[in-house]
Amino acid sequence: MSTRVGCLQLEFGYFNTPQEFADPMRAAIERAAAAGAQLILLPHSTAFGLFGMFHFDAALTDSLDALAQRENKTTRAWLAARAQYVYEFYVHLFQSLAARVETWLVPGTVLEPDGDAFFVTACLFNPAGEIVGRQRQMHRTAQEIAWGVKQADTLRVFETEIGDLGLVLGADIRYPETARALALQGANVLLHPAAYVETLWHNVSTNTDEQFLQDLWRDAQANQTFGVQANLVGGNYRGHSAIYAPVEYTAAKRGILVQAVDESNQVLVADLDFEKLNAVRAAYPILDLLNPAMDLKVSQPKDE
Repeated sequence: MSTRVGCLQLEFGYFNTPQEFADPMRAAIERAAAAGAQLILLPHSTAFGLFGMFHFDAALTDSLDALAQRENKTTRAWLAARAQYVYEFYVHLFQSLAARVETWLVPGTVLEPDGDAFFVTACLFNPAGEIVGRQRQMHRTAQEIAWGVKQADTLRVFETEIGDLGLVLGADIRYPETARALALQGANVLLHPAAYVETLWHNVSTNTDEQFLQDLWRDAQANQTFGVQANLVGGNYRGHSAIYAPVEYTAAKRGILVQAVDESNQVLVADLDFEKLNAVRAAYPILDLLNPAMDLKVSQPKDE
């Protein structure tokens, strides 16, 4: 079985109206579908652009914290008054776009209101435009904690006709155990909606190939899966989107099927051959050769 996946690298921007947001989303998704993509992934925090509706003069580099400060509000309170509208529009728009192009779609992440707090959530839409799965982010940044983002406690693998999909959201990429847990549940495709701020790693630029060997590429090698990483770019965001595979799978032995050449709007596509992946796994079955006793030992807290 083979699946063609599409990875959208999108330039971040604030939009003054829902239509201004919808038009470039539709164009990019239609372009990926026209290239034959059966599954399309968008970047992390794509929906943040909709918060521009509440500040027509928002600059490209303005953070949500900065927008809230203009109204002398905490970011948590500012988001609480707006996140429900953004979430509902996000769901409605991408339901319609998935059905329009008849593809599987993961349109990045969105803040999902939950009482007086939020989850960072990604939705999986099927080609009929139905939500068939949700994954909430398991780990939080310090900024997200201040916003009132809650951590999730459940990882799911979505078994579909195009592959067994595991979602690694935002900060979850910093924790290799996230991808390992998904692989142990049967994931053969890891999807990472990404939004790397320029100085994310201790004031070191994220715009280097070496930095990206630390995240989804690493997870694809460690777990013998495919990896699809869609990056937000422009403004404060940096990175090169890519589609990965185990090094043994790729002709050049680099583990990269395709990678963005610069930081502009791009559509990447690649074919994922699951029979070839299974052959790689059979030659050296990493997950079958684990030492569960060691994993259990190191995961237990040390005695005081």
